[in-house]
Amino acid sequence: MAMMPLIGCSPTAVVLWTNVPDIVPAVELFNASQDEHVVELVYRADLASALRLAETGPDLVIGTSISNQATARVMQPLDRFMRRELDEEDFYADLLASGAADGRQYLLPVSYNLPLIYFAGGPGDPRGPIIIEPQEMRARAESFNEIRNDTWIRLAYSPAWNPAFLYQFLRTKGFRAMEAESGAPTWRLEALLAGVSAAREWISGHGGLEADRTFQERYLYDPQIELVRRGRVAYGYETSDRFLSLSDARRAGLSFRWLGNENEIRALERVVYAGIPAGARSRRGAERFLADLFTVARQAQIMESALRKRASVFGVAGGFSSLWRVTERHVPRYYPQLEGMIPPAAWLRFPPAQPRHWKTIVTEVVEPWLMREVAEAPQTRDLESSVRTWLMQQED
Repeated sequence: MAMMPLIGCSPTAVVLWTNVPDIVPAVELFNASQDEHVVELVYRADLASALRLAETGPDLVIGTSISNQATARVMQPLDRFMRRELDEEDFYADLLASGAADGRQYLLPVSYNLPLIYFAGGPGDPRGPIIIEPQEMRARAESFNEIRNDTWIRLAYSPAWNPAFLYQFLRTKGFRAMEAESGAPTWRLEALLAGVSAAREWISGHGGLEADRTFQERYLYDPQIELVRRGRVAYGYETSDRFLSLSDARRAGLSFRWLGNENEIRALERVVYAGIPAGARSRRGAERFLADLFTVARQAQIMESALRKRASVFGVAGGFSSLWRVTERHVPRYYPQLEGMIPPAAWLRFPPAQPRHWKTIVTEVVEPWLMREVAEAPQTRDLESSVRTWLMQQED
């Protein structure tokens, strides 16, 4: 016999910590769909540190920069929950593996993003290539670049213009940060040197660093997207979430391709993960939310709701879904500009678990170091020493 619900029972609170505001639509839809649990959202900018230092933690976490050994130690394994509620074959396999440690699943990937290059022109042939390689960008310079009075007035692109692009350029050359057993970042020196050398060669191809700097000072004071529209430069770099969340008017007259190599695109390191801390007091409610979130129907509803409200949010939790069926079959329904542009799973290369603080290290240490190195400016330390010094200065 079915039991009648008790009158006057209050829903169980599920405290969710996040550093990803784009998870809000999923929370709102879940809370509206049932009355047994209510998810209470709390923003934590440094989510990983907050988890490690909290005396009383949350019931659920969803965010970036938490796929490291230190965070895994304060999380509950999700293996039994997965066997009961989810099908691991629904996920991109390599992306799911990045949330595991010591053979156990501690984090579930929610969403990811890709690096893209945009340019002026129509959408082109939907059966055409969806990847643009750096060498193709360099080759375009032969017909695009224009010089007047010994000074460039049009340049296709340069890796010295944008530190974020320079970092992604190195990743196409094989640079990959991993977490050593000590928890510190590590990488192959050969890949770092190869990427820096290739960037210097690119710059020398249009007259060297001095010519590049002169062009920057004269013309690159306007937003990159406007420079592309006016034909001052051929290309602009952006991330998929930022570019695809722009209004149709802002993207009018622009096309894009994914930055990568032949049949290979390296997803950005900013992967959104979900997990349940070891001290969760409402594990049942947290599991109920995750079981709801990782369904095709709910994720389609999240995208539909955001578009109906004209929210500046792309996809699911600000990115492509970790569920390959959602990304391949449903994302193009809500974002027609992605029709024919979804890469096959075999082309995607997902980042491994990221070292602690890596996102901030990239912004504050790695990218500035690379810009100086490409410009052949004097460096007081190599990259490894620079990162080690920065880490020693952190309180956490």
